[in-house]
This record gives sequence, C-alpha cells and structure tokens, in this order.
Amino acid sequence: MFMNLKQLSYLLGFMDHYGDIQIQKRILLHHNQQVIKRNPQNFPLECVERIKITDSAGLDELLTRTAAAENLEWGTVFRTQADKDTAVINDILNSHEAETRKIFRERGTRMVCVNIPQARQKGYNGIHHYHSIDIFSNYALNVVDRTVLVGFVHLLTFNLPNSPEIIGYNSRYVYIPTNKSKSELVKASFKEIWDYLK
Repeated sequence: MFMNLKQLSYLLGFMDHYGDIQIQKRILLHHNQQVIKRNPQNFPLECVERIKITDSAGLDELLTRTAAAENLEWGTVFRTQADKDTAVINDILNSHEAETRKIFRERGTRMVCVNIPQARQKGYNGIHHYHSIDIFSNYALNVVDRTVLVGFVHLLTFNLPNSPEIIGYNSRYVYIPTNKSKSELVKASFKEIWDYLK
C-alpha cells in the first residue's frame, strides 16, 4: 500500500506519540479509559459519537486566529453538554479574553498552561488549544493532550497547507470535520482518519 505525505506525517506522529516515551502518561490514559468503559454513565462527554459547535462566532474566531499562524500555542475554554450521542459546544470564550482573565497563562511553542480550577469555577467544561507545529501528525493526538482532563471534550486547531483545521478529542476518541464550516465533527477511527487524509 502506498501512502501520500499527509498520511506518512500522520503515521509518524502516531508512532512518536505512542512510542516508549511518556510511559507514565500512557499508563494513566489506559487506566482512565478503563474507568470510563466500566462507568460510561458517569462520563457522558467521553462517549459521544459526534460534536456539534453551535457558537458560530466562537468557531470563526478560533479558525481565524489559527489561520494567523502564531508561533506560540494559545487556547480558550467553552461550555458543552451531552445531548444523547452528541456533545453540543456553545459559549466559546474569546481566546484573547481567556488570556486577559488569566485562564490561559504561559505560552510556548509546544505548550500552553491553563488554569483548570478557574475554568471550572466559571462553569467551563471544555478546553481548546492551538498547535503551531506538526501539521498532519496532530490527528494522532499526543498522550499528554489526551490525559489532561477526563470527562471534558477538547478542541485542537492547527494549520494545514491551505486552511486552518479543527478536530475534537477526549480520552477515548478523535473527531474530524464532516462539513465545510467545520461545525460538526464525527468520531473517527485510525482508518477513517487515514482515509480523510487522502
């Protein structure tokens, strides 16, 4: 089987993220996934089939700032709730406001610090962050990002060669866009992401 450069980048990212570095995080992730599997009713946002972003202005701000291709990571928070098999994301806090309120603090080329207690106190239960590098390997989602918060839905934005991209994830799954506006994301397997990158 031949692969294109996008698929190769995704595969290399997957191998790097799940190699034998970060063993402790991998063990924690596995433990969290087993707890969720045994008690899905306690973790509704970990069990959804799709993500629907209803805050179109918030989504536009995320994609516009992502397209600006900043060198440092940044992020924001949002409110979400499970509606049957769908995580509905609304009330995305403007990313600049998240920095002003110190919900997102230190920024680096491979990290951003979020004040999780403050976010929870304000009623936010979803986290977005931007990756300035890696491109297609972002679909493999590194183990550090996956182990941040159990029970939350997360969004990740990054730039592809021709446009900004947004994906969703939690401890168990990755969600990829199903429409041009990127307002609907669907749970995707390794093979489905592979095919999406063709």
